[in-house]
Amino acid sequence: MLSGDMTPEEFKQFQDNLREAIGNTYTVEVGKILTQEETENLIRYIRVVHNDPDATIQIIQPLEYEKPNFDFEIVAKNNQVISQRENLDSLSLDSQIEEESLASKESVELNELYISEYPTNENDKISKIYGENWIVLQNRLLNAISDLNQDERRFVIFLSPLVRKAVDMNPHQRNFTVVAKDFAKEYDIAEKHVYEKLKKISKSIHGKVFYYWNFRANKKANLKGVSWIGTAEYKDQEGMVEVSLLDEVIQMLTVFDKSNPFTKYERNHIANLGSHGIILFELISSCMHQLFKSKSYEIEFLREKFNCKDTYLPIAEFKRNVIDKAIKDVESNTPLRINYEQKKTGKRVTELLFSFYDSNVKKEQLEENMSVKNDAITTTEDKKVFGWQTKGLSDAQIKKIAVYQKEFIDANTSKMSPNDRRDYPEIFEDWKAKLKDPKQVSTFHKVQELLDRKKN
Repeated sequence: MLSGDMTPEEFKQFQDNLREAIGNTYTVEVGKILTQEETENLIRYIRVVHNDPDATIQIIQPLEYEKPNFDFEIVAKNNQVISQRENLDSLSLDSQIEEESLASKESVELNELYISEYPTNENDKISKIYGENWIVLQNRLLNAISDLNQDERRFVIFLSPLVRKAVDMNPHQRNFTVVAKDFAKEYDIAEKHVYEKLKKISKSIHGKVFYYWNFRANKKANLKGVSWIGTAEYKDQEGMVEVSLLDEVIQMLTVFDKSNPFTKYERNHIANLGSHGIILFELISSCMHQLFKSKSYEIEFLREKFNCKDTYLPIAEFKRNVIDKAIKDVESNTPLRINYEQKKTGKRVTELLFSFYDSNVKKEQLEENMSVKNDAITTTEDKKVFGWQTKGLSDAQIKKIAVYQKEFIDANTSKMSPNDRRDYPEIFEDWKAKLKDPKQVSTFHKVQELLDRKKN
């Protein structure tokens, strides 16, 4: 029977039956190119978490492209021509690009500090989407390699909302003004020092370039650098710097859509960070939208990104003097909390796997969970307390639950790490000690239900 011949009730029943037969479809975005083993583990984990062994898992992985070294033209449907020389870098040619044909992203609730969103109406003004309190930049620029010092990096970040607002009003705007008093207020710099600081920045940032990074090849995408600024002139009598920016840089600060993935964060969070702190904060912020809060970076990329390719060569020194200090800086001045572990290829450390969370969001979640827990205690005070809740499970009770160990483990997947590759019997064996512990056994789900169940 075709759907057009069904009543609404029959069509709904048909969908339910189909879903039950083949499982739901889950779309997952990951931050790296997965190996076959990693893909299989992720699929297995999601099926276990959702108790849906027949689920279809669609995985969105970053795609990476080498920039063509020849001239070409793309003729759009509206007959507008994008030339390789003029606007090539506004196209999606980096590792963060998503292929829309794979699947649309499943809706995920994001926190308010770090968000990846796209304009839903082409006529919307940029300033209406992103207020002046937000720093917004394309991920290609965020991941780019450069040797900016703290003041120069602050200067570039300061331009983000300023350029966005100006270009919103005049798309052809290419000259911008940084006022000394505004810059001083932004970064809490004494007024008597800010003028000399801006004067120095206007000279030192001249000639500095950035290089896009090719994550697939794990190297700079092109040896031709892109200048941060076209010109910079410090006007002593007026207390300001006038800068002109290249089209490519302006695009990185104003063009945000699915073809140009971007990161957005509150500008006040980086006001007190050092250069390495800013770099780490931005790298982690670009991943905060992910369902699984972790991201792996190759050591080669990190050394280039933190401008430590030829310093702190022993990995222990690099971690201690760069990564650890950057984490301390970020955690002292922002809500982000960061941990990492090293990954080896043979005996050599080749990657750092970062895990992270927003402490503000986690605090709110804990308070909400505590509120729910207190409500539950209040409403169940008169309910029966079972012996195993105060004494722990006996060997006989554990043996009975073992009969339904697959169902029991599926009901308690929150106690497993995402990378747990063990089989059900091995996991259950590991949990036996916890089931005997009266302080831990009550945290497991479905205990009494399985104890009360009678074999068929």
